[in-house]
Amino acid sequence: MAKRNRILACMAASMFLSVPVQANETSEFERAPTDVGMIGFDAARVDFGPVAQGEFLEHIFLFKNNGLGVFQIEKAYSNVSGVSVLTSLKPFETDEIGEIRVRVDTSQMEGEQYIRVKVDSDAYNAPSTLYLLANVQAEAEVSEDADDQD
Repeated sequence: MAKRNRILACMAASMFLSVPVQANETSEFERAPTDVGMIGFDAARVDFGPVAQGEFLEHIFLFKNNGLGVFQIEKAYSNVSGVSVLTSLKPFETDEIGEIRVRVDTSQMEGEQYIRVKVDSDAYNAPSTLYLLANVQAEAEVSEDADDQD
């Protein structure tokens, strides 16, 4: 059954790809200006997995200016209670590396957490969004999991 579905999907894709497209002679690929900064992250998502309620989580997102000009972070923040975000607000030159440090206090959290960190900057490709995931387990759940492993 799965093989049949895969074959049908491939057929549909090939039909879509074979449809002729009219060329638009006036359009060109948009290129970034050469005098602007471009922010690039080492990763945009981190998954802490299961964690005990009350644990403090910390992650450092590294970024680099991949552009040919300077950019500056205006602010980095999360609207989630218990989450603090720290970063430098100085200008970042071409090829310069910086960091955004995120700390999460899980004492008021429970269950699956999907935390967004918004990074506003004047980089050409701004704004950026970073993600932290965790499954915060109450103490009773953590002890039950430990008992199950024995």
